[in-house]
Amino acid sequence: IAAFFWADHAAAWQEAERDLQTIFRTNLLATFLGQLLGHPLEQDIVIVPNLLYPGRRSLVATTSKTYYLILCLPPAWGESSPWPFRDGVDWTLSEACRTLSEVILADTLAHLDENQRLLLLHAAATLFLEQAIGEPAALAYLVQTKKAQKLPQLPQVVDTLREQLRLKRVDLLGLFATE
Repeated sequence: IAAFFWADHAAAWQEAERDLQTIFRTNLLATFLGQLLGHPLEQDIVIVPNLLYPGRRSLVATTSKTYYLILCLPPAWGESSPWPFRDGVDWTLSEACRTLSEVILADTLAHLDENQRLLLLHAAATLFLEQAIGEPAALAYLVQTKKAQKLPQLPQVVDTLREQLRLKRVDLLGLFATE
């Protein structure tokens, strides 16, 4: 049955898998998420491509040993089909970080209002991009997200979280203590 349904699409799935292996060739995402938590992740991360269009929401399924991130393709402009992962590396990395952070930081996020949750998730994605591919990509994400999501406090939250990570004293709830 699998051969009948998937044989014509095997090349597309293999291409997506190769793209993701290249993008996530290091353990940087797990290390970064562990820094946010204050301790290394206890579960492995497995990233699975979702090539079904118009899938637009990435998902996480968990077991006691693994986070399975089912990652959608980067959206293209207008009505065009999504881009391959390799053509949207910054989107792929930020989407992976935000989506996994929603699950991994669920206990912390439960104490925040919607605006604070968005600020924390986008600040984390910004700093992960900074570590993964550099400051220009992080700055582009920051500027675009600040405007698109109407989050004028995002640069301040990013700076505060960056400092907490540098000092290895992360207090995610403390990011919003002065609001």
